[in-house]
Amino acid sequence: MPDQSSVEDPLRWLADKDAIRDAMYRYARGVDRLDPDLIRSAYHSDAHDDHGSYKGDVDGLIEWIMRRHASIDQSMHLIANTLIEFLSNDVAVMESYVIVPQSYPAEARETIRAWVGEEELNKGERLAVVMYARMIDRFERRAGEWKIANRVVVIEEVDAKRVPVRNGPPVSVAHVRGPGDPLYGMLK
Repeated sequence: MPDQSSVEDPLRWLADKDAIRDAMYRYARGVDRLDPDLIRSAYHSDAHDDHGSYKGDVDGLIEWIMRRHASIDQSMHLIANTLIEFLSNDVAVMESYVIVPQSYPAEARETIRAWVGEEELNKGERLAVVMYARMIDRFERRAGEWKIANRVVVIEEVDAKRVPVRNGPPVSVAHVRGPGDPLYGMLK
């Protein structure tokens, strides 16, 4: 099933592509809202993830994300170009371009060191980062569900700069990295 011209059922092909994209979006929301169940829902239980500084199974990935992101003020995984190529009816490879703006207070030392080395932030500063990456995923349909079986994250570029800590009231409804976010209230 390498391309649409060889697909017997074009509606099934489109539905499969949509299910694959939906898993990717669940992952992104799960990370940005610190929702481990949502992250897990994007992966098969025996999946492998290579994020560079983390390589391993899904349980370890979730633990790593939750620990690292606990001190990150803001995170937004923006999924840009995606290309899905089917290797068979039940296997596809998806390359996604991802732009990830994040904000780190001084307490996010582990992640700050990953981007700028041993430098410490000064009082009243935070680190603003924009990461440009590609997520290369092998998706498999098992028991009727498309999920990630293997992921490799390729970081293309990281822009990091020191900026002042924001003071004063937010100009809109404040985001929350967890179940207190307005999204979860709307979903009830």
